[in-house]
Amino acid sequence: MDILGTIEISFRTYIAYTLAMAYGAYGYTNKRNFINEDYHYSFLLNLELEKKRNSNKLFIIHHNEVYEGKLPIWVATEVMSFGMLSKLYSNLLPGEKGFIKNNFCKVNPGLVNSWLQSLTHLRNECAHYGRIYNSLFPVVKIMKKHKDYDFDNRRLFIHIVIIKYLIVDQKNWNDFFINLQQLINEYQNYIDLKLIGFPDNWVEILSKA
Repeated sequence: MDILGTIEISFRTYIAYTLAMAYGAYGYTNKRNFINEDYHYSFLLNLELEKKRNSNKLFIIHHNEVYEGKLPIWVATEVMSFGMLSKLYSNLLPGEKGFIKNNFCKVNPGLVNSWLQSLTHLRNECAHYGRIYNSLFPVVKIMKKHKDYDFDNRRLFIHIVIIKYLIVDQKNWNDFFINLQQLINEYQNYIDLKLIGFPDNWVEILSKA
């Protein structure tokens, strides 16, 4: 959850900054600034639901009282779920996705689209204390350079691989990687690595992937 939260916060920042720079504080409410009008309409409906769900928070109360409930993009992202951020990113125009790639996250936007959706499923399981051991997830899109590894693209390990690529702060990744190794070592007599998609050389792969 901690490492996924880091990615969520990062993409809140990337998306808010990019949309604010391109269209101003409230440009995200204009359907012309996105690929699909229907997706955008659905996004705005969900945003209203999130505003109501968070209506007791001080920054929502402030904007309701002072700005008639209008939230600038950098405030709106604060009430968006990981799933909403994923869908908002997928609906950005190519220029905005390119800006994020060039300035923040160096991963190809097509992969980011797919990966954020994949991590949304994983985060939802974690958030509800769901089982991820011996669990199958929706297929994760694999980079071309990873084809030779024969990853199981429906289990946990491939999610950890893509997490590494979406983490900008190397210290965050290093801390997570160390903790992961300690956890696997502690329970190595009780778990079957294949059931979470971990190959035998998983440490080597994560060290250089």
